[in-house]
Amino acid sequence: MGRFEDAGSRITLDRTNDIFFLEGDVNELAQAKGANVAGLQVVCNAYGIDFDQIEVFYLAGGFGRHLKVEASRRIGLIPDLPDSRIVQVGNAAIEGACIALLSRSKRRELEELVTRVEHCRLETHASFFDYFVEGCQFKAVESANGVAG
Repeated sequence: MGRFEDAGSRITLDRTNDIFFLEGDVNELAQAKGANVAGLQVVCNAYGIDFDQIEVFYLAGGFGRHLKVEASRRIGLIPDLPDSRIVQVGNAAIEGACIALLSRSKRRELEELVTRVEHCRLETHASFFDYFVEGCQFKAVESANGVAG
C-alpha cells in the first residue's frame, strides 16, 4: 500500500482543475507495475534471456507513447535499457491494421508471422506471484537471475 511520507493523503497536481495524486493511485501504480514486471520476467525466463539481451523494447499504445522513459526506468516499470533500444510506437494495432489493409504482400507476411506467435500463460508460471510482489516495489527492475535489467 502506497503511503505519503508527510501524512498527507494527496498531492495536488493542478489546483485550477482539482487534479490530485492520491495514496490509492500509488497502490494502483504499484500493482500495475508489478503485473508488468512479472510478465516481463516470465517471458524472459521462458526464452532463457535476461533483460540486457533485449535488442529492442517497444512501448505501444497511448500509455506507452506518453511514458517518460527515464522515470519509468527509475521506478522499475521498464527494464534499464539504453534509450537507443527503447522505441515508443504509439498505436501499433491501428498501424498494423492499416498495413494489412493497404498491402497484400505485407498482409501475407503478417498472416505468416501470426502462425508463429506463442501464447505464454503468465499466471501459471511457478514464480509469477514472487515476480509480481517484487515488481510492486518502486526500484529498478531486475532480471529473473537477479541482475538489474
